[in-house]
Amino acid sequence: MQNKPSLVINTSPLVALVAGLDDFRVLAEVATLIVPGEVLTELTAGADRDHAAVAVRAAEFCQIRPEFPSLPPIFQGVLGPGEAAVLHTALTESVGTVVIDERKGRRWAALHGLRVTGTLGILLALRRRRLIPSMKAATDRLVAKGIHLDPTLVSMVLEEESRL
Repeated sequence: MQNKPSLVINTSPLVALVAGLDDFRVLAEVATLIVPGEVLTELTAGADRDHAAVAVRAAEFCQIRPEFPSLPPIFQGVLGPGEAAVLHTALTESVGTVVIDERKGRRWAALHGLRVTGTLGILLALRRRRLIPSMKAATDRLVAKGIHLDPTLVSMVLEEESRL
């Protein structure tokens, strides 16, 4: 059996993946998701718009961490609480990869030596393992559910899919 990586995941990729996948539990085939408490708080605050918090709580492959008593000052005022908690969790638990879609959070993660992926990267990993039928169907579903995707990135992942 292939070793599944642990990934620390931010709020917007969780919302997108819950919205974009027919079955959120398929992610268990490719990763263990570490969800900082601050991210769960953000999900819960948005629970009236989606059911991501319920899906995350129910998923055995999602490991929910408690909120930090405080986040490092270097992140405060620069990143939102979810992104700051994602980076702090990854750094304190020596998890090498984070899942963040926002550009600023991705830059800060890279500056701290972390590998970064996002919603589309996770979907591509699922597609490579033939766990979703197509990237086009997945991206169309995300857009239909109101998730903003960078058209350039979508083109890149669709081109990558064509080489699979």
